[in-house]
Amino acid sequence: MRNCDVHFLAPSDLRQGVEYRHEMGSAKSARAGRDDELTTVLQASVRFRRRQAFWYFAFLFTVVIVALAGAIGIVIWAVVHSENENLKRETALVARALTQQQSQIVKELERFAVSSATYRNIDTAYSSEWAHARLARPIGEIYKHDIVVVLNRRRRPLFAYVDGFVWLPSVYTTKLADQLDDAVAEIQTAYRANLVSRQNYGFAYDGSPADVAQSRLISLDGAPSIAAVFAIVPELDQVEVRDDDPSVIVSIRHVDDTLLADIAGYAQLRDVTFSPVKPERPERLELGGPKGIAIGYLTWAPTGGALGLLVDLAPAFVLAVLIVLAVTGLILKRAMRTTDELTYSEARARQSALHDALSGLPNRVFFDELARKRLDEAARTSKLAALIYLDIDHFKDVNDTLGHPVGDGLIREVAQRLRGHVPGTDVVARISGDEFLILLSGRDSRAALLNACTSLSKRITKDLTVDNMALPTTVSMGVTFFPDHGTDLTQLLRRADIALYQAKDRGRGRCVLFEPHMDETLKERRLMEKEMRRALERNEFFLRYQPIVTGDGSRIVGAEALIRWRHPKRGEILPAAFLPIAEGTDLMWSIGAWVLRSALKDALSWPELTIAVNVSPSQIRHPDFVPNVSRLLEELGFPASRLELEITEAAVMDHTDAVKSKLDELHDLGVRIALDDFGTGYSSLSYLRQFQFDKFKIDRSFVMNLEHEAESAAIVEALVNLADALGMAVTAEGIEAREQHDFLKEIGCEFLQGFYFGKPMLAGELGQRVLAGEGPSRLIAKG
Repeated sequence: MRNCDVHFLAPSDLRQGVEYRHEMGSAKSARAGRDDELTTVLQASVRFRRRQAFWYFAFLFTVVIVALAGAIGIVIWAVVHSENENLKRETALVARALTQQQSQIVKELERFAVSSATYRNIDTAYSSEWAHARLARPIGEIYKHDIVVVLNRRRRPLFAYVDGFVWLPSVYTTKLADQLDDAVAEIQTAYRANLVSRQNYGFAYDGSPADVAQSRLISLDGAPSIAAVFAIVPELDQVEVRDDDPSVIVSIRHVDDTLLADIAGYAQLRDVTFSPVKPERPERLELGGPKGIAIGYLTWAPTGGALGLLVDLAPAFVLAVLIVLAVTGLILKRAMRTTDELTYSEARARQSALHDALSGLPNRVFFDELARKRLDEAARTSKLAALIYLDIDHFKDVNDTLGHPVGDGLIREVAQRLRGHVPGTDVVARISGDEFLILLSGRDSRAALLNACTSLSKRITKDLTVDNMALPTTVSMGVTFFPDHGTDLTQLLRRADIALYQAKDRGRGRCVLFEPHMDETLKERRLMEKEMRRALERNEFFLRYQPIVTGDGSRIVGAEALIRWRHPKRGEILPAAFLPIAEGTDLMWSIGAWVLRSALKDALSWPELTIAVNVSPSQIRHPDFVPNVSRLLEELGFPASRLELEITEAAVMDHTDAVKSKLDELHDLGVRIALDDFGTGYSSLSYLRQFQFDKFKIDRSFVMNLEHEAESAAIVEALVNLADALGMAVTAEGIEAREQHDFLKEIGCEFLQGFYFGKPMLAGELGQRVLAGEGPSRLIAKG
């Protein structure tokens, strides 16, 4: 698996910082220059209009008729132009709304056509009862389709459902066939073209649903209707299909008052109606039917009013000749303002529809449009392209801890840097909360693309500040190459998303290039995630407890709760196999809450023992973590002093202030905090002092060979002395031999834990031994 190996937080030298500030300054200067140029053009236009008005007034008294006619002509032209532009916009909106309705009807029909159940009950073994109860009636009642017809492989109607009633199948032959037979034939041809032979079980359909679906406008009894035609295909490619034409579902929805109201709402127009004949009014859209024959027109009430206003003001021009200059000036000013408002309104509407409001970047819709054009151009010119799926790491934590205004500021800052560092020939978009898409195109080599990705990631994360607040933010990036990883935008996006998932799984703050085996890895992880959700519902998780003993090994003083999964097929699964997957999802919060509650309930039976519970980084960052601990302690009546929460250095590395605040709140409750696996990570003494841990645990990797390695023994002894100097408790983990115990006892290690004193056991077994007063020596004997 290849990795871009981007280290986002590595320090840079002064020269790089100067270059970066110079580049940012250059970008800002360029934008400022463009703004100044635009201002100059606008000022020149204003001056020209003022001079023109002056000459109008000066010349009006001598050639009043010519001046008046010219003024009226200018106003009429401006108003008519405005009305025409408004009419074009309205017509486009109505056409788009009608297309959207057609697409929606196809999507509704897809739920029933792309179905293994439909394939079995219609195509394999036809059942009219099933066609009525499970196909036609749901389509009619749920989605309000008026006619549903099922055609067999030879295009003969098998079943018809009209306005809520089973109908004679011949309704297709008499009313629909001449308008839809060609569409059915095209779909069946497309279906056959996508059949593939499988080695072990005949044929399977290997195309997309869109390949075997069509929609069009048709005429029924002189009125328009939307027809959707969809081939019946199984949704699973394991289902064997015959090497033959498919059966087809035809669904009709009349363009009635309800659908016209939906179109009016989408286009924000009034009184959208159907006319079978061409109306005289210009507000109309021709409805083209099969074979290019018009089946009628959609009309609507006009929204413009400037032309009527001009007619109303016409008498004033005749009656007020003495003040004609003022009246003409007002009309010209109003006409220009109306034109400007419409122009600005159209620009704002396009900006709003195709751009993200917060960042000002293109949105997903606009990105798809631009990206497809760039990919088509790359294909024509045999150039390479890279699609980058970028995600801001721990963005939710920024919102939760610093507030949404800071989060919004971070989005704007990242967007500004992307605009400043991505060439104008490439495409940048924000598609959701903290996710961005970048398409780099027109490159000649893969190395150039990788270098561009690496450079971009460094530049957008360098010295990020929001409201004078430094945010040491990292980003994760998933990268796919065109055409290596796909020639279709949808496929490239899906695989970039998979690569992004891998980048997060490897610790975030890096870019990962997609590789084919990632598909299978993602499927396995998603299966594991699904099974974990089911395990929570079915109580398949359970706890084992490993005793914690005094340094001399004479007394059990506590136990660490360790989760296990009793999988119905794989048996008992250790946490290392499933918790890393849960950590990247909302499952970790649910599992962690279950572990804490279960451990506290079990420990109520052991009043003299401290119970240790591991807490993951995502749990400690959760805004409800401390309140949940407080509620559980109060609800169960569990003494806070007996609860010890173990966290790793990874949990405190990021968002130090927020984590420290939560640990302080836990200390205020009386809960003890232990630093787990000390010595394996950064092992910073500043963390021990800053977070005021009550205890740290020496990792088993130092203990396992201390009787054979002098270096390990020296490290362990130094850590025990460090704990004593800081006034902290210390536990050594992983003791499995008498020699290890003897050494740790000799150097004064306060607490010990490991298989030598007892393997993890069920709550009942530990409870029995505690009640029986069995010390570690008895546990060793029984182990």
